[in-house]
Parts: sequence; structure tokens; C-alpha cells
Amino acid sequence: MPTWLSEIARAWRASLRRPGFLLLATGVLALGIGASVAVFALLQGSVLRPLPVPRADRLVVLGPLHDNGHVGGISAHEYQYLGPPEGLRSLGLVHFGLSANMAGAGAPTQVPVIYLDRGVLPTLGLKTVLGRDFNAQEDAPNGPKVMLLGHGLWQRAYGGDAGVVGRSLDVEGAAYTIVGVLPAAFNTVLGAGDVVLPMALPKVSRDFNHNGDIVIGRLADGVDVATVAAQADAHERTMFRDMGMGGNWKRPRFGAEPLAAAFQQDVRPMLVLFLASAALVLLIALVNLTNLMLLRALSRSHDAAVRGALGAPVLRLMLPALGEGLLIGIGGALLGMALAVAGLALLQGVIPPLWLWGDRVHIGLGAWVLALGIGWLGALVAAVLGLWRSRTATAAEELREGGRGGIGVRSGRFSRALVVAQVALAAILLCAAGLFMRALYDASRVQLGYADDHVLTFELAPVKNRYPDTASLLDLSRRLVARLDALPGVTDVAVTTSPADQ
Repeated sequence: MPTWLSEIARAWRASLRRPGFLLLATGVLALGIGASVAVFALLQGSVLRPLPVPRADRLVVLGPLHDNGHVGGISAHEYQYLGPPEGLRSLGLVHFGLSANMAGAGAPTQVPVIYLDRGVLPTLGLKTVLGRDFNAQEDAPNGPKVMLLGHGLWQRAYGGDAGVVGRSLDVEGAAYTIVGVLPAAFNTVLGAGDVVLPMALPKVSRDFNHNGDIVIGRLADGVDVATVAAQADAHERTMFRDMGMGGNWKRPRFGAEPLAAAFQQDVRPMLVLFLASAALVLLIALVNLTNLMLLRALSRSHDAAVRGALGAPVLRLMLPALGEGLLIGIGGALLGMALAVAGLALLQGVIPPLWLWGDRVHIGLGAWVLALGIGWLGALVAAVLGLWRSRTATAAEELREGGRGGIGVRSGRFSRALVVAQVALAAILLCAAGLFMRALYDASRVQLGYADDHVLTFELAPVKNRYPDTASLLDLSRRLVARLDALPGVTDVAVTTSPADQ
């Protein structure tokens, strides 16, 4: 067996015979690795994970620019006037509806609804799993009542039945024929949409409301986002001038940004905060580990002095510490991965779906590489720092200052400096956590201007075909108030509605 391998094996046997230090150092390192891997898995599932569509980097969102630099919702009229601008292969309009009453696939329920025009699926580069997309006749006012079935609802209600195309579902009291089933990637990109209906815009829309519609475009080869953004702004300036509303603003009012960035604008700051917190935890763990490895190196100083006097080379004197660091790195990485998996399993139910490009957080190969890299590199660097500081004085000086296995004056200064750094990092982390908790506490105690105790609220979504106008909604409200007011224990009843949204 090579000399270096025998030294490492001897160091491992010594550590396993007296596992107290090994367990302590491994546990410290595992805490830092577990926090880092868990946050990395969140980042990988959202910010770092590409959208599951062909050439996702060529997808952009176009619309009015907000003060924060991101693109907002666009009106149907602005969309029609938009073009498409030069430099786009295609574009499509998406409207995120609230919900709709659905019957015909089990018990009646409310499901999320998305409206699309015929350009969305080709722009995304997606095809239906079954059936087809909307045609021109269906995507027109007063066209046939057809729908696309979301992949999730297809699995839940129909068990993935391939014969679902051609069946009917009641949506808001009207029968809609299923013409296709969307792939799972559609929900990953645009969120939950169990029922997808045609946009059916008129040729000239007079809708100027920025009610959550977004425009998705696919860049042509060789065209960048800034070029398309400038062209979109020029189109909208022309529209406002034609409408007699000016349009000579000094800065761009319309623009474009990558689709992934637009959908991650609310998620990214929170994930960056998590990443910074995990980095502080990891740094604290590494500083603590360095201090432990320094103490371990000092405990070997007498043995190293004897072996050095007998002519052992420097590398051979370092091998026991490096071998033990390698063992700590492996153990810390494995235990840290176990902590990350357990933590994500506990948090899986509370992670907002909008944070992810999928249903669950997965720890993939990248997380394993990160864990092993942090474990090995962190432990070996800590071991090297411990060896370096323990050898800043001669062996005789170390023995004279601290005695056998003790801490000398110079090494003690370095150890105290590490403790101070660790406490400082912990104080920063605790202060940030305290400020965050204080902000949550203050937000939970904001006075709403009314007493909210002993108040029960619920929502009612009347089927549009049965309650088509304001008079029918008012009649429903009066009957509902009368029945609730007659219940025992009810002192007051009130109802509010927005007839214009019905």
C-alpha cells in the first residue's frame, strides 16, 4: 500500500476508535451543508431551472413598463395594435381568469381558468397531448364553445383516458366540447389552468383594461430583447398619437423582458434572502470547523515534532490531518444531504407553487456535487488552516508555551479571532432574522379599521347563465341574507358583489 494511503487509513482508524471529535466536526459541517443544499434546491427548481419548452431563452413578455423595470399586463387593444413587432417569430395573448364553475367531471367544483388566443401554443413551442389547438373559427367572437383540458384535471378527473377528446363539460352553465389536452409543461410555464378557453377577441377590441393579460413572444434568430423592446415602444407611441393622446414621452413606456425573469420577479428577492441566510450559516459552520481542526492539529503537535525530528517529510506530517479532514468532509456531505432532504420534505407543503417550475422540489445531481464540494473543500481548507497556524512557531516553542497538546499563545490568538468572527456572523444572522420576524409581527397587527373577530366570510360564485344580470344577482343576495340572518347565533349579515365582473 502506498505510504500516503496508509497514513490516511491510519488517521481514519484513529478517528473511528474515538469518534467524539469526528461526530462533532461532522455535525457542524452538516448543518451548513444542509441549509445550503436546501436553498440551492429551491433556486434550482425556480431561478436556475430552464422552462420546459423548446429554446426557452428566446421567449419574452411584452407590455407596459413598471417603475421597477419589469413588464406589466397589457390591454387587448394594445395587443392588437402591437403588431407583431419586427424580430418576433410569433406572439400570443394570455388572460388569467379567476375561476369558473365546472360540472361533468365528478362533483361540481370551481377550477382555475386561462384564456388563450391561437398564437400562444405555437409561440411556446408546445403541442397538445391529445387532440388539437383552437382553430380560427373557434378563436373568434360567438364561435363554437370548445375548450382545452389542463393536464392536471385530465389526470385527476379522467385518469389519463385517451378518449376524453370530444366529451363535454359544463362551464358556467354552458356545455363546452373538449378538443384537446394540454401537456404538463403548459402548467409549469403558466401556472394552474384546468380549463383553457379561447380568447375570442373581436377584430378591433375596445378593451383598454390592463386586467392581467400578458403577451408572450418568441424572438427570431439574431434578435435580442432590447431590439424588440424598442420596436414595441415605437408601436405603442404610434397608437397613442393616432388616438390623440400624445405619445411623446421622454422614456420608454413599453418594453420586453425574458419570460422567466418576468414570472420570477416576485420570487427572486425572497430566494436571494434565503440564499444569503444559508451562506451565513455555512460560513459560521466553516469557521467553527476551522477552530476545531486547529485544536485537533495542536493536539498532534508533540507527535509531529517527534516524527519531524526522526526525518519525516512535511507532506507525511500533514497526511493525518488531511485524511481526517477528508473523512469529515464525506460524513458532513452525506449527513447534510440527509438534513436537506428531511427539511424540504417538511417544507414541501408550505412552499408557494409560484416559486417553482414544477410541483415539487427535487434534489438533483447538482445538489450532490455542491454538497460533496463544500464538504471536501471546506474540511480540507479547515485542516490546512489548522496545520498552518499550529506550525507558525517551532515545535519547541509550542511545547514550551502550551505544553503537550495545549494551545500556545500565538495559536490561542488565532483561535480567539475565529471565535470572534463566528460570533459576529451569528449576530448578523440573528439580527436579520429578528428584523424579519418583527416585520411579520407588525404586519399581523396592522389595524384594519374594523373589528375582525367573530366574523365569518365566504365567497359565492353564481353560475353566469343562471344569474346573467344585476337584477338576478341582487335577488340572490337578498335571499341569501334572509336565510343567513335566520340562523341561530347570527347577529348581522352583509353581502357585497361586483356585478360588472359577472
